[in-house]
Amino acid sequence: MDRKKIIIKNGLAGLIAQGVAQVLNFVLRFFLLKYIGIDILGISATLSSVLATLSLSELGFETATVFYLYKPLQDKKYEEVGKILTILKRVYSILGIIILILTGLCIPFLDKILKGVNVDKEIIMYFILLSLNISISYLFSYKRTLLYADQREYISKYIDSFVNIFSGVIKICAVCVYKNYYIYLVIQIIQSLLSNLIIQLYCKKKYSYIVTTNFDMDIFKNIFNDVKSIFAGKIAGYIYGATDNLVISMTISAVKVGYLSNYTVFVSFVKKIVKSGFSSMTSIIGNMLICSDKIEKEEQNFLNYSFIRYILAAGLVIPWGVLGDNLVGLFWGKQYIMSEKIVLLLAIDLYIDIIYSPCCEYINAGGLFHIDKYVGILGALINLIFSIFLCIYIGISGVLFGTVISQVYFFIARSYVVYHYLFQMNIKYYRDYIMKNILWVGNCIGVVLVIDYIKDFFTFNNQFVELFIIAILCELILLLSIMILFGRTKEGQYIIGRKKK
Repeated sequence: MDRKKIIIKNGLAGLIAQGVAQVLNFVLRFFLLKYIGIDILGISATLSSVLATLSLSELGFETATVFYLYKPLQDKKYEEVGKILTILKRVYSILGIIILILTGLCIPFLDKILKGVNVDKEIIMYFILLSLNISISYLFSYKRTLLYADQREYISKYIDSFVNIFSGVIKICAVCVYKNYYIYLVIQIIQSLLSNLIIQLYCKKKYSYIVTTNFDMDIFKNIFNDVKSIFAGKIAGYIYGATDNLVISMTISAVKVGYLSNYTVFVSFVKKIVKSGFSSMTSIIGNMLICSDKIEKEEQNFLNYSFIRYILAAGLVIPWGVLGDNLVGLFWGKQYIMSEKIVLLLAIDLYIDIIYSPCCEYINAGGLFHIDKYVGILGALINLIFSIFLCIYIGISGVLFGTVISQVYFFIARSYVVYHYLFQMNIKYYRDYIMKNILWVGNCIGVVLVIDYIKDFFTFNNQFVELFIIAILCELILLLSIMILFGRTKEGQYIIGRKKK
């Protein structure tokens, strides 16, 4: 199967899987808010953030393992593939047990984490069930890594979608009938087990020629050397993705996490859809870098890909920035609407997250873990320090502002890593890339200002109609501005050329 078909197949599967998952997530949240309450959802979100801390014990083995699987799979050295999978299986089995042990050690400290909450047996049981779900995922998920490295991730995505729909319907019925969060969490555990079991059976049949072997200490040492570098990036990713809830819970209240989650659920929905759509890109880029010897061509591929990401980011962020509060009021109720700054800061975070992902994918595909670890450590410190400091002085929006500051740093630093260490190009090319991004941001700001001016001329009696009309207006003005400003650039011509074919 050629590279283009692989990209389309994996991307489509990723979009379908995340689309199904996120639509179900929205529906489930609606019923959970109605029958379980915002308090439990806030507590659950905070407990999930605690478990994300424990999941750092994974260290980054999966990322390193995928990198080590590329070449033996391409060269059909299946004995070596079997050795690598044996290592991952052993490591994941140990990690699943470690997470359960760490969960038990964390229980006495839950009252310090969940400010304003009476930590009773019910809360502790929620924590244990959430932990059990993660542990089971580690114990049975190592075969997913093989599918990912072999560019067949679409298989696992379709299996996940099927199981997700089946279990989602059961969850909705259980919440409506029993109004019990325990049952919801138990169904979630069964879902994880079933999905991983089906994938394992598929891989056993599909890759019958790949067998697990004895533990190879030499290969393990090589992987672990990269893991030490990747771990810094894992910490940075954790601090970016999970500490916001903990900071808010410990300094303000756990319930406020539930209110913020009514906003972040939309942003997370978009992030996960985009991530799934491009989930196979790292492995594809890795294969391209191995096969290519022309850096100039790879740099232009990088710019083309970044421009595609820009169009996507702008097309998603601008409507959210203009209509975010309207969405929250429409879906969850006007009583959950917070400060306008929340929408703005989440919009900036979402934009940077989408636009600089190509840098992360190229760094991972190029195996530059040892360099990226320093970027990750500093970024994590920036995020944590600013988030805590600003949360104390300006509240919830301060946490998000700290995240945005670290995101800007990550974009600048990781762009430099790509140009200086991967492409090994003159600093001029890096400056040109930064200037392109400044122009792209300027265009987004211009479009938002135009939309804000134009929408004042419209009056709507129906919220759905308002959302639809303003969103369409955002996309049309954005598309027009991109065609006028960037249509003649190499990246613009690439997009136009692709459309003509």
